[in-house]
Amino acid sequence: MLNFQIRGYGLELCAGGIEKKEIKALTNRIRDEKHSLAKVMLDGNWLNYSDMCNISSSIVSNKTELIVTSYNSKNYYDDGFSFFRSDINELTQIPVDKPITVSNNHALIVNKAIYYGCTFEAEIRNHDHLNFDKNHLDISTITTPFHHESLLDEIFLHNSMLANLNRKKRELIAFQSTIYTSNSLNIPKKVSSDNFLNEYDNFLDSKIELKIN
Repeated sequence: MLNFQIRGYGLELCAGGIEKKEIKALTNRIRDEKHSLAKVMLDGNWLNYSDMCNISSSIVSNKTELIVTSYNSKNYYDDGFSFFRSDINELTQIPVDKPITVSNNHALIVNKAIYYGCTFEAEIRNHDHLNFDKNHLDISTITTPFHHESLLDEIFLHNSMLANLNRKKRELIAFQSTIYTSNSLNIPKKVSSDNFLNEYDNFLDSKIELKIN
């Protein structure tokens, strides 16, 4: 059996429309509780703001590593060994921009949870280190208007997609919330990495660090 792990930084991103009355309620809480927007959202239902975008992925950077380990069976107490390690950005394809369909709201809120640890894990039976070839790996990546780094999209080995087991061997290290307001009466139907900051202004932004690595 082959075990695939991507270690480094991961991102859980949710974006959705937000009404003016909701922004007013949030700013009142920030004032009354003397907390930042990020703190208020993290303590609340930030995942509910996801009608536009909901992404959970590994961040592609020079601190992200793919590790492949071979096991004799599904028993992890067997003598498995990690025979392949590589920076993920040396294996990935050119990122493809992923446009986002925008809601009818003139404002939107983007919440981002940043993790560190194992951000992807998959397993393939009936394979071992003897028949592994990195040239048979296909790793696609995407970009999004709401984050400045490329994100992992899909991983294929021998044209078979590796499914993330979502074992969540990771720690939350930072959380960021941003409210954007449209700078035009004509709300675009879609935004991309190229035009997002031309269409929206940063109204309120905050970030909290939870653990320093």
